[in-house]
Amino acid sequence: MATFYCESSASGGGDGSLATPWNTFASIAWGSVSSGDTINFSGSFTESLIVARNGVTLAGKYSGVTTIIDAVGLDVGIECETRTGVLIKGFNVKNSEKQNIDMLGSNDCHVHSCQTSNALWDDIRIRHSIGCSIKFCSSIGARFRGMSLSTASVGQGMSDCLIENCIVLDAATRGYTMSGDPVTHPIKSSTIRNCISQGSLEGLQVNYAEDNCLLIDLKLLDNTDTGIYEVSNVSSTVFKNIDIVGGSASSINNIQNVTDVTFDGIKTRAAASNGFKFLANSSVTRVTIQNCEITGASNNAVYGIYTDSGMTIDELVINNNLLYGNDLMIRLHSNWLNSSITNNTFAFTGVTGSVRDAISIRTDQTNDLVISKNVFEGIEGQCIDEVSQFAQNLTTSQNYYGGLQVGNLVTVNGTSYSETTITTFEPTRILYRDDAFGYVAPTSVAPRAVTYISEREAASTSSGFTIQPSKELEVFAEPRLAANEFVTIEVNDVSLGWRTMGAIINSDDTSGFIKNNKRVAQEYRVTKSTTQAPTRIESN
Repeated sequence: MATFYCESSASGGGDGSLATPWNTFASIAWGSVSSGDTINFSGSFTESLIVARNGVTLAGKYSGVTTIIDAVGLDVGIECETRTGVLIKGFNVKNSEKQNIDMLGSNDCHVHSCQTSNALWDDIRIRHSIGCSIKFCSSIGARFRGMSLSTASVGQGMSDCLIENCIVLDAATRGYTMSGDPVTHPIKSSTIRNCISQGSLEGLQVNYAEDNCLLIDLKLLDNTDTGIYEVSNVSSTVFKNIDIVGGSASSINNIQNVTDVTFDGIKTRAAASNGFKFLANSSVTRVTIQNCEITGASNNAVYGIYTDSGMTIDELVINNNLLYGNDLMIRLHSNWLNSSITNNTFAFTGVTGSVRDAISIRTDQTNDLVISKNVFEGIEGQCIDEVSQFAQNLTTSQNYYGGLQVGNLVTVNGTSYSETTITTFEPTRILYRDDAFGYVAPTSVAPRAVTYISEREAASTSSGFTIQPSKELEVFAEPRLAANEFVTIEVNDVSLGWRTMGAIINSDDTSGFIKNNKRVAQEYRVTKSTTQAPTRIESN
């Protein structure tokens, strides 16, 4: 494995050695370069670097100073086409008329630790490639897209590609794109992970992606229009742990024609329109929205989750989410089949006029829709409203309605039903809320972790929860426990498993304290004894 050198300050006629380096890209004698070799670059260049050998490393920062390629007037700064095993690292590429760095039809090629800016099209693009990556790179001020994985109707397919640990700032259109061809070349098994897009028009676009694509640990911050512009014609794909802040449109816009897609751990904050918007006249099959926090701009977004008219929705699961600060939290249009809204919390934020209804069902047809085990707190309007006459097998049960400012809970064809008519009442879970994203409880008390214990014969046990070292948790019983009732606390012992520590509330008390005296975090759970009357157990 040989090492060669190319320095812009060198005199001409060199052989690529350290003593007499090449001085332009055009002077590189690629015929003397073999797979496994390295070419070290230094200085500033105003020409395109065209990779002409497989298996080489092109290092732009071997001397400690980043090599600059000013590609003004050129289509591309660095081009790696139909290559295998190439590593490009440590360059600053700017001002191209198309792509600053372009990788086309390549296998196992990588762009690492490069700075790019002001390309007319994409700062960095991988197209029709397999097993290629962009890592630890930056893009500033791209005039179209920051970084993209894409295919067209010709060329080889696209799979197993990766964008990781990158940042895009101020792209004119969007930060990141994962975009396949609609007919012949969808993108498969590819990932965008641990990346930031800030100040672009749109943070991310995903279309024609399938076979276990993953969008994970992303921060889409203060993009002027939307966090995720489009999720279109996508299947077997997961969106996980994505933080979306700001935007004049929906946080996740134009969701259409998707199958087997999961949105998990999404946090939408301060969007001026919707949290999730499903597009009209499209289809949704086996889609899950879970473990998300969905709120709006200044507590006045339009909808938290919005399904438009003319859609066909089959197996949409909305589970274990926190929705607040939206004018209407879930709006159901179109045809809903075999779907569920369960274990969610719909909360009033303390801002008068900020929340109208929790769930509005204006559907053309609803079959087998379950609304169950949700918590509605302080809703100003209806909890479940405008149920269509076309609804069939609509189940609303095991929900908790607390702190309502209006007595009506559910409206069907203009008739309002009370809690005692429409619902039964059973335990849900411990619900953790924090105020990091602006949630304020209906009363002026600190946010609480809550578990609800219903009227039932058997004892009821909460989910596990963690207390940090030397921290204390107060547990409340509302209303007061009946005679011979009690609440016990259990700890998850490393060696013994769950073991009882004793009663912390009995019929003579309204509250009790749990304190973790250990030097490590401990997992606890509470158990209500055999119940004779409905009781709510809360903790601070």
